Amino acid sequence: MRTELVDISATRKEIKIDIDATEVRAEYDRVSNRYMKIAAIPGFRPGRAPSSVVRRHYKNEIRSEVLRELLPQAVAGAIEEHKLNPLAEPDIHLENTDGLEKIGEQPLLIHAQVEVLPEVKLGEYKGIEVTRRTRPIGDEEVDLVVETLRQDSASLRAVEDRGAQLGDTVTTTFHGKFVDPPAAEDINVEDVEVVLGGPHVLPEMTDNLLGVTPDEERSFTLNIRKTSTRVG
Repeated sequence: MRTELVDISATRKEIKIDIDATEVRAEYDRVSNRYMKIAAIPGFRPGRAPSSVVRRHYKNEIRSEVLRELLPQAVAGAIEEHKLNPLAEPDIHLENTDGLEKIGEQPLLIHAQVEVLPEVKLGEYKGIEVTRRTRPIGDEEVDLVVETLRQDSASLRAVEDRGAQLGDTVTTTFHGKFVDPPAAEDINVEDVEVVLGGPHVLPEMTDNLLGVTPDEERSFTLNIRKTSTRVG
């Protein structure tokens, strides 16, 4: 078997494959002999029909099986020979039908197109100098990181010997209703954590919860987006 590699593009290669006539004939004889052993042809006992009769009777079947055996093996061998890494199954085309009509007398010529990854060549990268930019870190940045770590590692601890103070987290349940304008549904939320004085807490909420003690109930009114909400 002879092969030739043709570069169609960086990602597509074509392999021209020439399978020798003797190799084709050997496979043709092997397949024919197998058919002779199992062929059921009228006028002959099973396995007793002459090879010429079997080959004529099963002409298309024998040729198809010869191609199924030879072509994949030839293409796989050519791919390995040229050290290609296909991305998909190759497209295979038989170039000379005469090789089938006069099987064993002429070689089979095959063209197989294969999709491959493009070859990547590294440029000169050793010895390249780069500039590393650094930013000085001041005390404020250090304090901010430390405080963030403290907050992330902090855990809540129950306090029962005093009222709630700024910075405390109060876990509370709210029951209330919209006053102006009234709404159909009341407010009922449970186990809400409120950080007194926190950036996302309304000042009125903080003012009304300062000094609160466990199990204490309070009633107050909050103005939320120009809507009066009574919470108690």
